Amino acid sequence: MPVTFRSGTIALGFGAIVLGLLMTYTLVYDGVTSPRVDDARNRDLVEVVVFFPAVSEWHEFVEGVDLCERLGITRIVERTPESLILASPEQGRRLRLVWNSTSGLRGSRDQVRELCRRASPPIGLIGSATSMLTIALAEQLREESRGGSDSLPILLIPWATTVMVERDDPADGPIALLDLYPGRSFRYCPNNRRQADFITDCVVDSEVDKKPPGRVYLVVDRKDLYSTDLAEAFRRSVARVSPEAEIIEEPEVVTGQGPPDTPTPSEIALAERIWSDLLKSANPTPTWVVLPLQGEPCRRMLAALRLRARPSTSGPDSIRVLCGDGIGLNELSLHVTNAEFPVWCVSSSVSPRKSKSDGVTAKVPAEIVASLMKALDSKVPIPLSASILGQILKKMEIGDRDNDSFGRPIAFVASGERTASASGYILAARPGSTQVVAIDRDGEGHWLKPLPLPSTPTIRP
Repeated sequence: MPVTFRSGTIALGFGAIVLGLLMTYTLVYDGVTSPRVDDARNRDLVEVVVFFPAVSEWHEFVEGVDLCERLGITRIVERTPESLILASPEQGRRLRLVWNSTSGLRGSRDQVRELCRRASPPIGLIGSATSMLTIALAEQLREESRGGSDSLPILLIPWATTVMVERDDPADGPIALLDLYPGRSFRYCPNNRRQADFITDCVVDSEVDKKPPGRVYLVVDRKDLYSTDLAEAFRRSVARVSPEAEIIEEPEVVTGQGPPDTPTPSEIALAERIWSDLLKSANPTPTWVVLPLQGEPCRRMLAALRLRARPSTSGPDSIRVLCGDGIGLNELSLHVTNAEFPVWCVSSSVSPRKSKSDGVTAKVPAEIVASLMKALDSKVPIPLSASILGQILKKMEIGDRDNDSFGRPIAFVASGERTASASGYILAARPGSTQVVAIDRDGEGHWLKPLPLPSTPTIRP
């Protein structure tokens, strides 16, 4: 009896060992890896979270990734509706891009707080589509950085152009957006001051005798941060080229509220007054109407000016309308078909004359991806950390002819702004023309001959 019991025990023990080995084989080699094996496989993987509230903005960002893959700047390893895993072209180091669709200022700040307090925070945040949402990201990053951690994400700004923002205590005066999270914020688009200088210089240069404006109507939405900041930028630019110009500010007429394309009565009344004043004016210098507005109010004001347009003693071309990047090729293509007056606006993208990829809208997202791939392939420890990413971006110099550029350099000045050579280009629609034209400068700062564009909108403003 004792011998039989001992034999049974040995048999059971042997069976347990075999079963354990089989389970280990299944876990490791049949797709369910242990944490240790998984950690080894993901040792190079880093994460960047992309903050865009609208799915269309995420899709546009993904267009930029696809463009990079077509040009050999990255390789897409995995794709889901809300994330991408990319591999760098030289060393195959991996980056996970995760879309965060949070909308609203409080929600954005809450999400940043949670991400920064993870055991392994993302190395970067990309966002957002507006200045207000971008400010929310930057302010929360600043709060989280008060503890002195250098592992917090770098902020990569694709489209927010506002330069100055109000502090929590207005008595302290405004602060630069990039100084909210200093040394760790990088803006890939030209800011409002650069846009205003760019378009002002272009319009003055387009005059036959290079005349600056004598009178400027500045139409501002005082409830919108982007509008007030861009208006201030235009005020500075006009003072630079025409110190004697009369600037008439219109702060109470246009707001973000209202129908998308139908002018409000107050907007029509303002357009009527502008054209009436022009008829009465004996000033031989050009009259500018500057619209530093978001897309919908800008389109409404343009519609009002078209509705009330009339011949003047100086001809219909005596009024010049200047906009920021609130509108683009689509609006100007509609305007040019029966233009009574010329309209200029700014695009933050790469000039079609210099672009490597005709018809692709997402140039700024592609530039962000290209710079991240460049950082991943740098000779740095694995995995890439946020602090090292920041150091690489500060020293980054991707030339306009490099394989991983898109026709303009990718480099930053000490503040985190792009270098002046990345100012975008101007879109213009003039009376008597059948096409919108793109206008930009050469490497020495000289204005190039306008380039006619196809009427189909293909470029983001």
